[in-house]
Amino acid sequence: MGEPETFRTLIAEIAVRTTANVYALDYRRAPEHPYPAAFDDTVAAWCWLLQQGYAPESIALVGDSAGGGLCASLMLDLKRRCLALPSAAFLISPWLDLSMSGPSVVTKASVDPVVSLEGLAFFAQSYLRGQSDTTRFASPLFGDLDGLPPLLIHVGGNETLLDDSVRFAGKAGAAQARVRLDIWPRMIHEWHIWHSVLDEANAALEEGALFLREHLGIDMHRASADASTIA
Repeated sequence: MGEPETFRTLIAEIAVRTTANVYALDYRRAPEHPYPAAFDDTVAAWCWLLQQGYAPESIALVGDSAGGGLCASLMLDLKRRCLALPSAAFLISPWLDLSMSGPSVVTKASVDPVVSLEGLAFFAQSYLRGQSDTTRFASPLFGDLDGLPPLLIHVGGNETLLDDSVRFAGKAGAAQARVRLDIWPRMIHEWHIWHSVLDEANAALEEGALFLREHLGIDMHRASADASTIA
C-alpha cells in the first residue's frame, strides 16, 4: 500500500546491514489500479531483474504488510510456472489473507493501534473490486505452499494480522518448507520502521539482515556489493 519513498529509511537500513543491492518496487496501487495490477507488477519486476543478469539464487525477497503478501504471491506464481525461486524471503507483518478470516483481527483489535478490521476491509475492497478474497495470488495463505524457499516471518504479538503469519507459517511448515516464525511480544504492525528509537526494531532488523546474508551467501568481511540483490 505504500511507495518506496515512504519506506526509504527502512530500505536503506536493509541495504546497509546486508551490503546487498536493494531494488524497491513502486507497484501500482488501488483503488486506481485494482487486482491484479500490483501482482502483475511484482512478477514483471522479477522478470526484469533476471533480464539484468541476476540469478534467482542471488535474489532474496523482503516485503512488509501488503508487500509481504505480494512476495508470497510471487513465489506461488513462480512455483506454478515451474520457474526458479529466490534464495529466501523475509516477510515483515505480512498481510496474507484478504478475507480476514483469522481470529486475531478481532481478538487483537484492542491492542493494535495501527491496523483495524475496518481498515483492512476498506483496503481489501478497494483492491479486489468484487473479485474473490481467497484467490491465491491476492491471499497467498490459500495457495499451495509446498516447495517454497527458506522463510523468515516477523509479526508482532499485538497485531490484528498475527494469525495471518501463524497460519501461513504452519501451512508452509506442514508442506516441508523451511520456515521460521518469530512473534515479537507486544510489538505492533511493522515495528521495524522505528529502528532509530526502538530497541526491538533494531534487533529485528539485525536478525532479518543476518537471515538474508546467510541465504545470499554474503560474507560481511568480504562483501561484494554487486554480488546479490534484494527485491
